[in-house]
Amino acid sequence: MKVIHAIIAANIPERPDQSDDGIFRVREAPLTPKEHDVLCWLACGLRNDQIAFKGNIAEVTVRKHLINIRHKLGAATREQAIAIAIRDAWISL
Repeated sequence: MKVIHAIIAANIPERPDQSDDGIFRVREAPLTPKEHDVLCWLACGLRNDQIAFKGNIAEVTVRKHLINIRHKLGAATREQAIAIAIRDAWISL
């Protein structure tokens, strides 16, 4: 699993810290504690139903958290969200 994450992370371009006009970009909103937990469990390889059980929430809530996470990280997929979070040191394996 770590090898897969490393491969994905290697294919994510570096985060643009600064735009051409000299303005530093900041993420719109940080992850909530529950979103962070969901992302960590996802990175550990858990399925949505397992994350729901572990977090004591409904599976539909897990899906909503994942949508929010992807939006906040600017990721197109779950795997890309994990790779971005690892690259930006939001989570570690």
